[in-house]
Amino acid sequence: MHRYFRFLLLICIFLFPIHHVYSESIRLFTNISPPYQIKDKNGLSGTSIDALKCIFVKMNYSYELETYPWKRIHFNIKAGKGDGFFSAIPHPKIENYATLSSPIALEKWYWYYNGDSLKNDYIGVIRGSPQDIWFEQSYKNANIHRVERVEQLIKLLDNKRVSAVLVDQKTFKNTMISLGRQAHDFGVQFEKYTPLGFYFTDNYLKEHPSFLKLFNQHLSSCVTNVIHLSQGDRQIIQNIAETKIRKWMYDPIVIQTLESQNNRHKSLTSSDIQQLDKRWRYTSESIDKTLADQILQNPLSQFLKDKVENSNGLYDEIFVMDSMGLIAGKNAMTSDYWQGDEAKYINTYLQGKDAVFIDEIQYDDSAKKFQSQVSLTIHDPKTLIPIGVITVGVDVEKALVRGARN
Repeated sequence: MHRYFRFLLLICIFLFPIHHVYSESIRLFTNISPPYQIKDKNGLSGTSIDALKCIFVKMNYSYELETYPWKRIHFNIKAGKGDGFFSAIPHPKIENYATLSSPIALEKWYWYYNGDSLKNDYIGVIRGSPQDIWFEQSYKNANIHRVERVEQLIKLLDNKRVSAVLVDQKTFKNTMISLGRQAHDFGVQFEKYTPLGFYFTDNYLKEHPSFLKLFNQHLSSCVTNVIHLSQGDRQIIQNIAETKIRKWMYDPIVIQTLESQNNRHKSLTSSDIQQLDKRWRYTSESIDKTLADQILQNPLSQFLKDKVENSNGLYDEIFVMDSMGLIAGKNAMTSDYWQGDEAKYINTYLQGKDAVFIDEIQYDDSAKKFQSQVSLTIHDPKTLIPIGVITVGVDVEKALVRGARN
């Protein structure tokens, strides 16, 4: 009898398959832009498409995805024909009717040009692309030649109909490879880093108030193309560390402060350090701000504040740690007093007197900046024994622009 019912159940499953029921659906638009969005005989793929699929599986969402030229996408969204689009850069006009997600990718924009030097008097750009939108704000009086595809931009350069084009580095390289060519056929100059995200219409978010928060929560775990500094980027930051930071990090105020604090802290136990760190962490909520005030108002902190203010935006933050990894000076408040368990300390102080550690790039959403921290061991000028560490937050865009001009 049981066998009979199992047989009937199998027949029903075979004849009437169970389909997954999604809780919600959404209609999105995108543009073909390798490696983020790629179209081939098997359909759409690419890093942004992979992330999108991952996010919506976690959210139990189904989606419709259509590809159009950028101009048509913006028209459709404003006309209420879709719920969102990607990949896009922040833009004030779009903010009037849509909201941007957290970054899903980081584009690195480069000028590609003919000749020995960059002349951006006649510019080529993809119509309605993130670069075109940026031009509306930054190059209002430029002579701009708009086309639909990167292949057409390359043709414009080949025929010398434009002096330069502005394109994402990955997109340009992928297109050149597909044409059997190399990116170094042209001159190259870095312009800027730009975060890419998903725009969702305000009407859709009004109807689904929890959508964006949930989308952003799943985004970080689904984005596989982690933002990395290239070897060339690292070399530029390394040069800043060696030619600029080393020149002033051995100022007497730095050495004297470290020697004094190391002497005071030489008998601290692990438990003592944890208690000090706890006091620092809760200082903003506590009446007792003595520890933080002592550090932030000492001569070393003032010295570091001056370095930040006089860097023309190159440095975002600077702090100095003693031999235990405790903050000795800082241009502004830090979340932790003890840094001894972090890579910036482990990969410098514990590695010797000449160690340099360059951390990965981080995007500060509130400041809209990309920063990389470079850390160096500070040693006693007489004994050459390590006595501390300095960490400098470098504005990556400013560093690369200056590196390209030098």
